[in-house]
Amino acid sequence: MAQIFFTKSNRHPSAFATLGLVVIFLSFVTLTGAGPVTGMYQQSSAEPEALLQWRLQLLELARLLLMTGSLITLIGILHGRFSSRIRTSWRGFVAVAVAGILALPLWAFTNAKNGAPMLHDITTNISDPPYFRHLPERSYSTNQIANMRGGRLDSNYAQIHAENYPNIEPLLLDATPKQSLDAAIIAANKMNWTLEHRSDQYNQAEFSYVHPFYQLRSNIAVRVRKGPGSTKGNTSTVDIRAVSPVGTTDYGLNATLAREFFIELAKQTP
Repeated sequence: MAQIFFTKSNRHPSAFATLGLVVIFLSFVTLTGAGPVTGMYQQSSAEPEALLQWRLQLLELARLLLMTGSLITLIGILHGRFSSRIRTSWRGFVAVAVAGILALPLWAFTNAKNGAPMLHDITTNISDPPYFRHLPERSYSTNQIANMRGGRLDSNYAQIHAENYPNIEPLLLDATPKQSLDAAIIAANKMNWTLEHRSDQYNQAEFSYVHPFYQLRSNIAVRVRKGPGSTKGNTSTVDIRAVSPVGTTDYGLNATLAREFFIELAKQTP
């Protein structure tokens, strides 16, 4: 380090290191624009599907810029290390630090995109899911097969759901339906879900959740019924359904929300 900064301090910094930092900064701007900036606008957009596709293109651009900037930075560091006329300067090391920070969300999203099934409607009860009574049910253009992919109108929906999420099942609680619904609202609050509606008539609550960075929204319905074989109503069966309002896939987000919710709900009840 001393050799780079002091021994070569009278030599020009590597242009590659400077260029790499600039490209990585552009990746940061693009990623921020694709995530929270345009994501918040998408929530109220009149064309959310089109905006989502544009955001996905921005995320891909951010990934390509990050890879390009990292490669240029590496060349700059090697150039400054081995050249007798050039030094790396602080720019190369700042670029490496920023690239490492940006790589985390981009790597996570890429993995989710490549690993998640083509589903955006996740439920513990495929044949009898909770239906939204306050939040709008997702509508589909039935004359366009592509628009139905990943949803309940997809002919392969049940098979894909069962193959990818065999362990997402109803939760049986040793509590009355009212106690279970109260506990569900407490659990949802701890997970930063927004309570949109509660119906004691149907023992159901509806919530919304928006991913803090990628701004992907999920509408969630939690339904509570008497448990199997319960004559006094002192056990409950809890079903959950999480739906993405836009997109053909939820990138695995809804399944994660369902699993984490049941873990938190179990803590709130016996």
